[in-house]
Amino acid sequence: MILSFIKILISKVALGLIKKILSCNQLSFLHLVVIRGSILFHHYVDSCVVNRLEIITHLDNLGITYCKLQLTGTGVLQIYSENRVYMVGCGKHSINSLNENYNNYMLLQHSSLKDLVDYELLKGDFDGGVYYSMERLNFITDKLPSLQHIIKLLSKKSEMHKLNLKKYDDIAVKLNLLPLLEVLKKKDFNLSYGLTHGDLTPDNIMQKNDGKIVLIDLDRLETFNFQFIDELHFYVEYYSSLEDQNWFSILESYLNGHRSDIWDDYLLAVYFLYRLDCELRGSEPTLNYSRYIHNFALVLLDHFSKKD
Repeated sequence: MILSFIKILISKVALGLIKKILSCNQLSFLHLVVIRGSILFHHYVDSCVVNRLEIITHLDNLGITYCKLQLTGTGVLQIYSENRVYMVGCGKHSINSLNENYNNYMLLQHSSLKDLVDYELLKGDFDGGVYYSMERLNFITDKLPSLQHIIKLLSKKSEMHKLNLKKYDDIAVKLNLLPLLEVLKKKDFNLSYGLTHGDLTPDNIMQKNDGKIVLIDLDRLETFNFQFIDELHFYVEYYSSLEDQNWFSILESYLNGHRSDIWDDYLLAVYFLYRLDCELRGSEPTLNYSRYIHNFALVLLDHFSKKD
């Protein structure tokens, strides 16, 4: 019975590939095989939306020539033409993420920060659902100067408030992190609140052909959040990429004072909860990821117990 199911599945995949190849304008057979296989077995892809490759036929019908196709780690199918990137969500997570990104883009377009999103992002429909089209932008080699400029713009409107961690109750219960959350809730200090990008990584700071600096991937943007999050997140991702380490290891190196830029220990713990809440809202961590979470939570609890 299992063997029959596998044969049917392979037949359907092969048939789908043949249809795509007949309409393909610049993608290789092997490329499509890899993408189709990735869509079937990707952690963030839902089996009910594997028809997302219909976007290829849609672009062909529009006469658009594309040269690159890839599936991101979060389940977004990206198709590159010479001047644009076409994006389709292949699962609940990526569909919601792309929708939030577009809504927040429109929000900033009508704000005093519209220069940070001074590029074209469009929304369209095809037989398989909704897709988004963005003009292609350029990567920047040295992003540190741009970071300070962006942080300054985002923090223009800020307010000081007492630390409030109530919104992390659910993720703490879900991941058995209540002991850590209780330690943090006992701290009494003020933080600057305001607009945050939420996922300010080196890869999300881009440049237009005219040299203007812009921000992409706005799905985590919040109008009222801890403003330290953006700068810390940037450096965590910067060091993680530079040193080929996961973000838990980077946080631990900060905790142990092994970095030149110093962050308060409790802010590192707040960032830990913030990031888990963003990444695991509506989904479950893998077994390996769960181990990292609980190991670092123990490191934090041990660290704070020694401080007290």
